[in-house]
Amino acid sequence: MSSRQRLGGDAVSIHSATLDRVRDAVVVVQGVAGSPDAVIVYANEAFVQWVGVPRESIIGDSPYHMLSTKEDRGTLDVALGLVGDGKPATTKLVQRKGDSLVWVEVDFEPITELDEPHWIVFQRDVTERERRIAQEFLLDRASTLGALSSGVAHELNNPLSFVRANVEYVAEILKKGDPGESSEELVEVLDETRIGLDRLSRVARDLRLLTMERGTDIMEPTDVRDALQSALNLGGAMVKRKASLRVSIDEYVPLVVGNAGQLIQIFANLIINAADALPTSRSGAVAVSLWNEGPYVFVRVEDSGPGVPDDIASLIFEPFFTTKPPGAGAGMGLARCLEFVAGHDGEIDLGSSDLGGASFTLRFPSVVRRDEKSEGSEEPRPRILVIDDEPRIAKAVARLLAANYETEHCVDAVVALERIDAGERFDAVVCDVLMIPLMGIGFHRELVERASPLASRVLFVTGGALSASDHIYLQDQGCELIRKPLRRDVLLKSVRAILSR
Repeated sequence: MSSRQRLGGDAVSIHSATLDRVRDAVVVVQGVAGSPDAVIVYANEAFVQWVGVPRESIIGDSPYHMLSTKEDRGTLDVALGLVGDGKPATTKLVQRKGDSLVWVEVDFEPITELDEPHWIVFQRDVTERERRIAQEFLLDRASTLGALSSGVAHELNNPLSFVRANVEYVAEILKKGDPGESSEELVEVLDETRIGLDRLSRVARDLRLLTMERGTDIMEPTDVRDALQSALNLGGAMVKRKASLRVSIDEYVPLVVGNAGQLIQIFANLIINAADALPTSRSGAVAVSLWNEGPYVFVRVEDSGPGVPDDIASLIFEPFFTTKPPGAGAGMGLARCLEFVAGHDGEIDLGSSDLGGASFTLRFPSVVRRDEKSEGSEEPRPRILVIDDEPRIAKAVARLLAANYETEHCVDAVVALERIDAGERFDAVVCDVLMIPLMGIGFHRELVERASPLASRVLFVTGGALSASDHIYLQDQGCELIRKPLRRDVLLKSVRAILSR
């Protein structure tokens, strides 16, 4: 054996011994990334210990079942697509490690120096880091809610004050018997009361969206104007205690494919940060703007504070980094903003504001707003079945629809199925999600199993939070969902939508 051959063999042994001492699990794969013919040609000791399989059983095996669970294969396929194009990729996957499922951060690197396609994988267990991030996220959200609490109290107390006063006024008039000349004023008072209730409902909705758990990340066409207004409703009072608040929102802004709860969290966090950057002298300013430009929707939040120093500008989006005093935030706000914005295929840029402080500009790709159908078409009155296990709600919803549709109501989804099975005709169903003995999702599954055409014309309503699995089911089935308390215009619009299917 020549000295060159001996040196070459030594180099391979040195490389192998070196990789065996690396803490990351490392495998080298031969074959096109994503191809069923790809096989593992090298695994370091950390990977052997990870999978708990002898090295000789790993070499020559397919890499895919070792790199992700079946449920997470889609995420792996995205990364492999980049590697197949000769690009590096980093992703997070769920893997089995011993008897447990763990979060794993995985780096994929194509090896371009060899004649045949090879790629190398570095993976590390980041479960503890993800757990810490989740815990700090909850702490940061609690801090956010604390900062918003006085503004939320203001948003609740104002409408509560005139709603209560109006109810007491109406009660006094009705006690007198015939309202007489007060009838016109009663209508005005009731209209004001309805507006107040709408405002209270909006605050409850905004808070629910703001506090949505991770995992409820369903993406759908979303109105950014609505999400930004929700964030302003929650955070605006906090800003106004310290500064002037300038708001500029274009009249027409197209929808984006997004998650309303995440968008509200993004905007509320930036608005709170802007307020925190200001002194308490009420001499500062915060400006919030929303506009459409080409195929993008832009949102900008800026302030007149001290701005972000150059030496920390590259750090502010890092998890756990914060310039706030202890107890005022866990340093997850901007990191979470960056994660949510990226999940919307968007971008967030830090710059300097004309107001003198920091400026955060967000850009989201837009989708075309669908034209709504005209309301004046004359058609036979469709028949709507309302299902809610709370009798008063079932009757109230049926009354809201009665001017436009023939309605029936029912307090038991099992009985509703029996009526449908008996041949009773309904053109659509308005169904509560949380009911006993049969839940709304269970009712829908029964319709699907029966191949009933009504399965595509069920409008779900709920007053509570849905689980991630329920969100996924409703999205997969293409079901509409609206929130209680119901507004007549929203209800009618949603019923028209499902009847048009």
